[in-house]
Formats: sequence, structure tokens, C-alpha cells
Amino acid sequence: MQICVSMDQWLSACVAIERAMATIKGVQFNRKMSKRVAKWMIFVLLLIIIISFIHDPIHRGLITDDDEQRIWCIVNYSTKLNIFNSFINIIHFLVPFFLNVISAILIIMRAARHRSIARPHQTYREHVREQFQEHKHLVISPCVLIILSFPRLYISFISGCMKSARNPWLYLIGYFISFAPSMLTFVVFVLPSELYKKEFWKAIRQDQNTIR
Repeated sequence: MQICVSMDQWLSACVAIERAMATIKGVQFNRKMSKRVAKWMIFVLLLIIIISFIHDPIHRGLITDDDEQRIWCIVNYSTKLNIFNSFINIIHFLVPFFLNVISAILIIMRAARHRSIARPHQTYREHVREQFQEHKHLVISPCVLIILSFPRLYISFISGCMKSARNPWLYLIGYFISFAPSMLTFVVFVLPSELYKKEFWKAIRQDQNTIR
């Protein structure tokens, strides 16, 4: 689950970077090269993420609790390994978020610069404001993702076990909410964007015509 969620966040950041590069380069953007790089990036990211989390299953174990009549799955980290684990979780949590935000800012600034050349009667600040309104979903989406993912990061820093008799629903709800972005990609990325919604309904109509 950690690998899949982290992979989802990094792929989202890669898409944002590619979108920014396409905006910056314009007609010089090489789509064929981008596809080849994307295939390698998927493999490299998956390998790096697996290696970064490989210490977790190695240091996990099962302990039989005769008093509670249950089996506990616990992890036992040394002090240095615990620091490393916390560092890895923060990296997988924050770096994709910042890459998304920086890419969105680059797109807005680049588009505003092009508009300022085509429409010199408006100030650059006005163009930036217009482009922000047009591309605000690029900023809102990563902010929503990081807010929803925060409970998972918070729980990863909590040590100790919790008995099921202690009303665990609040913890469970907070934990599973952090997986919502991976399941709500359509709601987070498509619905806030007029362009994406337009392309979505266009694809739906094409499929309907094909079926008919």
C-alpha cells in the first residue's frame, strides 16, 4: 500500500512536470521523446520507491499475545533506522506536492508572459491574475491531495499499538481518507478543469456514437 500510494503521488508530479515542460517549450516539445522518457521513469520510480521501503517488511514480525488472545504485527526499528524511515515518508509526501505546485506556477507565469506580448494594453499582473483563474485547478488539486494525505503521514509517526476495543473508528477513518486521492483522480483533476471536462464529455459522446 505504501508503494502504490507513493507511486501515485510521484506519477502525478511527473505529469505536472511534463505539462510544465510542454508549456515552456511550446511547439519544440518532443512528444515521442516524452513517451520514451515516461516509460523509463515509471520503471525507475517503481524501483526507487520499492528500495526506499524495503526496510519495513524486513523489520516486521508477528508476536503471539497469550493474554489478549491475538497476534500482533509489529515493526522494530533502531534509532537511526527510525529517523531514516521518517525522512523517507516526508520525502514521498512533500516532494511530489512541491513539484506539482512549482510546475503550476511555471505554467501560469509562462502563459501570462505569452499573453502580455499578445496583449500589451494589459499589465503583466493582470495577465497573471487571469491565468491563475484559468489554471487554478493546477494549484488547488495538489493542495487537496496533501490535505487528504496528511492523516496517513501523521499516523506513520505514531508509535505503539492500539487495541480494537478502544473505538478505533476515528483512526481508521482518518487513515483511509488519505487513500481517497488515489481513488478520486477524476474528481480531483478532471472536474475542476473546464478543458478536461470538455474533453471527457467529447470522449463519452464518441464512445456512444461508436456503440450505436
